[in-house]
Amino acid sequence: MAKPKRSVTVSTREKKIEHYRSQVKAAYYSAASDSPSMDFSFASGVSMTDALAADLNILRNRIRYELKNNAPAKGLTRVYANACISTGPTLCVESNNDLFNEKVEFAWSEWSRNCGYVRGESLAEILHVGVRQFFTCGEYFSLNKIELGSNGISLRVLQIKPDRISQPYFYKNNSVIEGIEFSNEGKPVAYHIYDDNKSIYVRETAENMRHVFYQESPEQVRGEPWLAAGLGDLHKRRRYDEARVAAAIVAAKFAIFITNNDPSINVSAEEILDPGIVELNDGLATILPPHCGIQSFSGSQPTNNAEEFRREMIANAGAGVGMSAASSNQDSKGNSFAGARYDDVGVGLEYEVVRSIICNRDLTPLAKTWLKEAVAIGEVPPMPNWYRFVWRFPLASRHTDPLKAANADKARIESGVDSYAQIWAEHGISKEQRRQEIMEEINWYRKQGLKHPLEKDSFENVKENEGGEDVQ
Repeated sequence: MAKPKRSVTVSTREKKIEHYRSQVKAAYYSAASDSPSMDFSFASGVSMTDALAADLNILRNRIRYELKNNAPAKGLTRVYANACISTGPTLCVESNNDLFNEKVEFAWSEWSRNCGYVRGESLAEILHVGVRQFFTCGEYFSLNKIELGSNGISLRVLQIKPDRISQPYFYKNNSVIEGIEFSNEGKPVAYHIYDDNKSIYVRETAENMRHVFYQESPEQVRGEPWLAAGLGDLHKRRRYDEARVAAAIVAAKFAIFITNNDPSINVSAEEILDPGIVELNDGLATILPPHCGIQSFSGSQPTNNAEEFRREMIANAGAGVGMSAASSNQDSKGNSFAGARYDDVGVGLEYEVVRSIICNRDLTPLAKTWLKEAVAIGEVPPMPNWYRFVWRFPLASRHTDPLKAANADKARIESGVDSYAQIWAEHGISKEQRRQEIMEEINWYRKQGLKHPLEKDSFENVKENEGGEDVQ
């Protein structure tokens, strides 16, 4: 009978040695000029879809962890979402039927105030969450739901966590890729959503789902997290701050050291001094042993260029989404007014591209679904032969002086650069809402025998109409 082979055990000491060797090796390769990160032979031709399928979940979790522990990174995502979405888009309808335009704009404005399925969230809140999902997941999903028993339009919006769109285990063919089912022509036809409570997959048709992501390459199926490229810099910034705090704590624990200035005397301070005399307290005078001196402990980190380093790490992460260093750090230090305006141009272009993607893949399909139900229940007039939706997002004032901002808006209108509808939309006011407010103001002025600043009629004409019919 053959004797069983003895298992070779590795001592704890050897394990520790190997562990530290691997750390030293990793640290060496990260700094060496011939490290794997500098060797392009490691580059592969794997597609974006395959790369995301292999690492997407791990990458998302790492980014979420970093955002939970990195306040500047979290602030970066919120600043971007606030600037991109602001208080939410305004719907402007264009057609040859003015009554249809006004009714649709007003009805949509009322419905979007609490269209969320779970808590009655506004459309602006839902879009804010969606934009922040770009940073951690690179995409967001919205599902059409029906609220039973509701008065008026029953359509509601439910956002789905991107992690729930995953590959069902029972699909063995190539028609489903990363939870998205495709037709033979390569078009999405359904999405498979994992139900955590029931441990089953729910199949939702593409008509009820809206999948929004920034496409980086052709045939890309899922979105790439926006913070993927800047994750390393964000982590360096956090580790650097933690190291500085740890060094300060260590320095606070040790006031001074008693050192032996004569190595030939092999006697410790405890052997010469009485017990307890080496311990230093506030106001205590003590006698040091012969040939011993005092040495202070400094655990401080290098301060030269520390601020620039910390700013640069956040700026690198923000550069991946088109944000300038001042915008990423929420700090205008060293920026002139002209420089800030230049930064705003680049960031504004980035916002416009992302907004156009959101409008094309989310808002317009949602509005068309909403319009069908609104027409069916008589909320708005029947649809004309031709119409289109125009989405306008609010724009933060470029001036700290309200009068300068108003004069700038006036100049834009008089020069034909923009219309009243565009200006109102930038302030988060719908066209119909603003017109109604103007009419109410003019009617009040007339009833008081006054002339509204917007009226072109003379004061005499106003007096003649005193107590007359309201402006329609």
